[in-house]
Amino acid sequence: ALVRSGVEATWVLVLPAVVALAVLAEPIARVTLFGEGASAVDAVAGTLVAFAPGLAPYGLFLLLTRATYARGDARRPTIVHLLAAGVGIAGMALAAGLLDGDDRIAGLAAAHSAAYLIAAVVLGRALARDVGGRAVGRLAGGRVVAGAVLAAAASGAVMLAARLVGPDAGSRAGAVVLLVVGGGLGLAVYLAGLRLTGIGDPRRLLRPSVPAPDPADAGPGAGATAGPSAAVGAVGPVATEA
Repeated sequence: ALVRSGVEATWVLVLPAVVALAVLAEPIARVTLFGEGASAVDAVAGTLVAFAPGLAPYGLFLLLTRATYARGDARRPTIVHLLAAGVGIAGMALAAGLLDGDDRIAGLAAAHSAAYLIAAVVLGRALARDVGGRAVGRLAGGRVVAGAVLAAAASGAVMLAARLVGPDAGSRAGAVVLLVVGGGLGLAVYLAGLRLTGIGDPRRLLRPSVPAPDPADAGPGAGATAGPSAAVGAVGPVATEA
């Protein structure tokens, strides 16, 4: 249950950042670059777009790694991490050989995103096999993730519309306006979408409910051990009042 809650929280909280990086990459780059770096807006924007799809898989991989550690298995996350490193290196080498200029930089970022997407899928399936049942569907998030994806799509459409009808992002002032207006509207639509899809306030995902322990798991002696303490606690206030 805790892993599932963590997966859902990761998707719900990271998806709006993924959409914002992809749609508002150019104004973000325009606002954050100064001096000689201002001439690299297109390269940085393309890199942000390529990094964006890897945000959620990277977060999920970190979560699943710690969940696997909690089960006493440190070997499997290490192997999967080495796999991710290998995939990333191969992808970056391919991008460096086939692409030029700004496209090469974006290709390196895309290889990083692909590596952690594969790593999250591999480790998630391995953990699902350990927990048994239909855990793959639960680790994928199910209804919550589907609702968050729909809300994120609507949010991205609003941000894109703001870019099309808003001020030109070619100036820093215009880029700031686009980020404030487009980003604000996109966030408002995303939060409204979460409510319409039944997810509600995303902050509740940060407070997952932990099932109460079953008294039967405490063993036959647990009740006898707790009995005197409970009796003392019950008698104590009475004696004090007397």
